[in-house]
Amino acid sequence: MNDHKDVALVFDMRSEATFYQCSLAKSVNFSIERFQEDAFIQWSKKSKQLENGSPVFKNKYQIHGFKRRRRHWCFIIGAHSSVNVDKFVLEMGKYTSKEQQAELLASLHTDEEKRDYLSLRNACLLYKALKNERLRELDLSICGFDKIAANYRHFCLGSDGQPLVARPAQADNYPNEIFPGRLYLGDWHHASDAHIIETLGITHILNITDTCENYLADSHPYLNYLHLNLHDEKETNVSEAFNEIFTFIKEATLPDAHDCTLHMNTPHAHIGQCPSTGESDEVASASQEDGNGKRELPVSNQILEIDFKTCWTEVQTGA
Repeated sequence: MNDHKDVALVFDMRSEATFYQCSLAKSVNFSIERFQEDAFIQWSKKSKQLENGSPVFKNKYQIHGFKRRRRHWCFIIGAHSSVNVDKFVLEMGKYTSKEQQAELLASLHTDEEKRDYLSLRNACLLYKALKNERLRELDLSICGFDKIAANYRHFCLGSDGQPLVARPAQADNYPNEIFPGRLYLGDWHHASDAHIIETLGITHILNITDTCENYLADSHPYLNYLHLNLHDEKETNVSEAFNEIFTFIKEATLPDAHDCTLHMNTPHAHIGQCPSTGESDEVASASQEDGNGKRELPVSNQILEIDFKTCWTEVQTGA
């Protein structure tokens, strides 16, 4: 979501009305009003039509990104309500026949449930279609958009198309999130931007530079700083400071320290790389428990059979 280099492509499968009420900046709305199940079943044909231009794309950059989707990280938002996501994913395994699936759709009481059900169906179909294109970086959200908006309001747009939270005052973007709501990695622009510190609720700042000061120490006395003058040079033995750094991070991110959030400040923000070696770091996300049984997703005039358990397991494990 912190896509300052335009490397992400976010597909939001919710209805048009729900999407325009609140959405992630730069996301593309593959709404249930515009996209029926046939679009994903015949994805090879539909994707070529989209590449030639479509109203779903707001500008030429989104079209360009879609054409180059194999080189992007693709993220799919399946429904609005997290409660509905849990309900449909964990309980649909009880309905194994086409008749039961059709009955399930007809039994839904509210418009929101029906919209979320269809949105989640489309999301799973798009996930399988993109997976068949052998996209290397592909994820389907296992929560609803309501949780995304609650935790990342600073990345969201309102119904007027404007950010819900003002953009950073000094930096061009927000720091990269390592552990959700706990640990961020950025540079001096982020560490000196009071708006970012306040928006993210940061309480601890690890400054491991020999060129940057503790910019907000006077204006924000509640901030806890650890400043280590580590030279940004190949010869610097950073391992000597590991124990002190680890202790500081541990104290700031303990599970019971609900009001503590840590920002790591490096001179040039070696985001995604080890400053000393340049080797890539990977952050693994914990998977959730999957549902049981073969699940079939309903379509308008027929029932499309899909192994929902396998699909959801693949989403969680990255298989």
